[in-house]
Amino acid sequence: MSVRCNLRSLSTCNNCIVRSTAFCSVSNRDLQTELDRYAQRRVLRAGETIVREGEYSFLVGTVVRGALRMQRTSRDGHQQIVGLLMAGDTFGRPFSETVPFAIEAASDTTLCCFNKGTLEHLLSRHPELEHRMFLSALNQLDMARDWMIILGGQSVAERIASFFLFLNHRQPSSTAVPSGSEPSRYINVPISRRDIAAFLSTTVETISRTVHSMADKSILRILSPSRFEITDRRRLIDISGAGDLDFCKMGRFGSQKVQRGSGSHPARTLIRKCSIGLQHSGEVQLQELAQ
Repeated sequence: MSVRCNLRSLSTCNNCIVRSTAFCSVSNRDLQTELDRYAQRRVLRAGETIVREGEYSFLVGTVVRGALRMQRTSRDGHQQIVGLLMAGDTFGRPFSETVPFAIEAASDTTLCCFNKGTLEHLLSRHPELEHRMFLSALNQLDMARDWMIILGGQSVAERIASFFLFLNHRQPSSTAVPSGSEPSRYINVPISRRDIAAFLSTTVETISRTVHSMADKSILRILSPSRFEITDRRRLIDISGAGDLDFCKMGRFGSQKVQRGSGSHPARTLIRKCSIGLQHSGEVQLQELAQ
């Protein structure tokens, strides 16, 4: 059974660390006050389930800290991670009866939640909020394409390097770096190595060997099992083979663009083949949202 909205109210939306990226960040003060009144906070332990595959979800909201994993189960019982939602990402499906995948906490996670029925009512009354939700859906469709690039890497090293660069690009400003440090150098990994291995189609041991090899080559510095410092961004981008992607060109905090790497990344063909299908899927979901 999915989790119902029986939660503690947030004190205010103004101090939210993902306010700049969350769908509920609006300019209309009256609407913001109304959102603040209905917003609820839930803290999940790693492994807790928000909604099971095929169930009705009572919640829609934003990841504030930590990460959620989206999983589907095959006919033979194998579970596959089909996506990760991190700070600033939207979870849940307004104007939809059921969720086609399970949503679980990949780590200890803080969520800002709305009762689905309440949020649907607000979306119907406020075009600005509906517009923000529409843009959030488009942004996550773009993120799905980025995941395709990451998973399309030929080698494990390519996939891990791309994954680290993507996380570095997505770090929220308040948690990415210590005070006074350069933002774009640090990576906080919000999920376990077991989840990383499952997502990147490799093993925990291979991830450990690859990361330590990068550290030995002074590409990364290991600060803790879940925290790293990028010491040679150029070489990390070269390993990823994805230097022409947005998450390699520009850090979240406006670092300078890097030049395109030479050669063609093996996932380009995958992107060209799947882009039309992904776009059609996204358009269908957005049409549902607008109805």
